[in-house]
Amino acid sequence: MAQTAPLFPKCAGVILDDVFEQAQSLAINGNTDAFGLYLDSAESGNPAAAYMVAQYYSKGIKEDNGMDTLFWSTYATLGYYIPGSGMLKTYFSCREIPEGSSFLDYCLKKAEEGSGAAMFVAGMAYYVGAGTHFDPETAFSLFKRSYEAGNADGACQTALCMIRGSGTTQDLEKGLKLLTETAGNGNIRAALKYAWCLEHGIFTQKDRKKAAGIYESLASNKIPIGMYEVGRCYLDGVGFDRDEDMGYSWFTMAESFGSVEGRFGMSRCMLGGIVENKREEGLKLMLECADNGCVDAMIMLAQLYAKGGKMISKNQEKAIEYYQNAADLGNASAELRLYEIYTSGNGVKKNPQKAMRYALRSAAHGNPEACYIAGMATLTGKGAKKDETKGFEMLRISSDAGYMKAAYAVANCYLKGTGVKKDAPKGFEMHRTLAENGFAKSMLYVGESYYLGESVKQDLEEAFRLFSSGAELDNVICQYYLGECYRKGQGVKADEVAALKWYKKAADQGHVISKKIVEDHRNKAILEDQTPFATFEKSARAGNAQSMYIVGRYYEDGIGIEKDLKKAKEWYMKAKKRGNSAARRALEALEVAENREY
Repeated sequence: MAQTAPLFPKCAGVILDDVFEQAQSLAINGNTDAFGLYLDSAESGNPAAAYMVAQYYSKGIKEDNGMDTLFWSTYATLGYYIPGSGMLKTYFSCREIPEGSSFLDYCLKKAEEGSGAAMFVAGMAYYVGAGTHFDPETAFSLFKRSYEAGNADGACQTALCMIRGSGTTQDLEKGLKLLTETAGNGNIRAALKYAWCLEHGIFTQKDRKKAAGIYESLASNKIPIGMYEVGRCYLDGVGFDRDEDMGYSWFTMAESFGSVEGRFGMSRCMLGGIVENKREEGLKLMLECADNGCVDAMIMLAQLYAKGGKMISKNQEKAIEYYQNAADLGNASAELRLYEIYTSGNGVKKNPQKAMRYALRSAAHGNPEACYIAGMATLTGKGAKKDETKGFEMLRISSDAGYMKAAYAVANCYLKGTGVKKDAPKGFEMHRTLAENGFAKSMLYVGESYYLGESVKQDLEEAFRLFSSGAELDNVICQYYLGECYRKGQGVKADEVAALKWYKKAADQGHVISKKIVEDHRNKAILEDQTPFATFEKSARAGNAQSMYIVGRYYEDGIGIEKDLKKAKEWYMKAKKRGNSAARRALEALEVAENREY
């Protein structure tokens, strides 16, 4: 494993903060003042301290006022501290899950008393719609209060909301600054979220090596979730050269600390044949991981059930169930998939309203494609309440995250003044940038502008270049314009054959004008030719198999021309090679006739 300088000098905030260390020293010596220090450390966001606070309540050292043990063990679990999840299992082994909003009510009461940790947990409830309705505005308000109270997890979520424009006005620069600062101060959640942004190039420049370095730094500080992420990077070739053995080793190490994600990684290796003859065991392990809350396992199982295969029979109902479980935990990819499912009615009754709710949730949780979908619906009023200003803002956020369809829509908004003050030059520049980055629709827009001399000085050569690029990407209008350029000699030397080629491509995609041009060309050719034979011969030489067969018949039967069996065979053979069955039968008939004469 390559050595990487630790990014988090305080061991990711899990054990080595000063207050926690003081509490440990006092606790070892039996000093009752330790609890107050543990509580202070937990309130700042230390999940190990939260676990210790839960222990005090669980063992009766401190009186539990109904949900104190549950709250602090939950906080420890949310902070990726594995013993916290074990405590939760123990807690619920002899208690019922709180009904309705009772746990949220407890959190809100603690929040009003000034607990930054409770503000964070309550904010998460609103952020994912757990025990209450999905409400990103309320979630952000609670996260911000948590951050201001000194809680690192609250700071992380505040940063994410600012980056995503979730529940607040987007402030990408300020949000990224807060996220990186929080990660650098040792918060695991912030480190993982920042690394994810780097890995996928969402809201920041893609840098997979840097992302893998952050995961590796967590792993070097014995953080199991970091070990899992390093294993995943090795297995998938993210930031490291793909190395299945290294991946499995890291998964095994994470699993040895009790990490459910580590077990999921091992199950992937078993299913993928990296660990031989253990595919059935791998599937069983993956199912267990999903049941124990591993979101990555839920997503993979949903994909496996949706597709079906040797190990798992196709089962859309099970796929939806696992997507739903992951969505309930706030996974943006699962929420987007549920939007698609309820839009298409694949395995469920179509429900456009429910679909849009999932799109909005996915957008709030940082998925650029969902942000585009929700933004377009809001901008146009098709599927959501029309609000051009809000719709534009969502599209802009998606565009900033690198989603090209959203950037195209934003460019059009600037051109037309939809949801934003009209700024045609800015819209054109956005289209030009998209065109240079390979977006076909923008190639068409910019090419058309140069072709017609609209908004810019006419430049037929530049128009031809852009139409050519767009046509190669199967943009039907670019194909039509390319045909025009070749036919009229605009930006390129006139070439009737090349023009007809591109008109035909556009016509084949249903372009009405191109269809008319191709049809007119065919009719004109028939009228200008002295005989039908000339028309078929021209078509045959252009590669049409049916015309090749017909020309062969002309030569075989001497229809209007001198009979020539040799040429008939040549044309039949050409047609046969292109799959024409009539030509094949004609050749066979000629061979039979020749054998009889012989």
